[in-house]
Amino acid sequence: MSKNNIAQQYNSMVASIEDAKIYDGRGEYNLYECNKCNNYKVTLYKDKGVTPFIMRCKCGGDMMHTKSSKQAPPSYVKVYN
Repeated sequence: MSKNNIAQQYNSMVASIEDAKIYDGRGEYNLYECNKCNNYKVTLYKDKGVTPFIMRCKCGGDMMHTKSSKQAPPSYVKVYN
C-alpha cells in the first residue's frame, strides 16, 4: 500500500468521525489521577472520539480518567490540550 493510499484512507476515516454515532464530549474537562503518586492532570476534550482512558504519569504510575465536567476548573489549575 502506497503512502498516498494510506493518507487517503486516513483522511476518509477522520472525515467520517463527525457523522459517527459516538459520544461527543467536546468542551468537557477530564480529570486524570495517578494511582501511584496521587498527582493529577486536567485535560480539555477537543476532538470527537479521542479521549484516553489511561495516561502515563511522570512518576511511572498510571493516570486514570476519573471525572468529566462541563465546568472549567479554577484558574490556578493548568489545563492540558
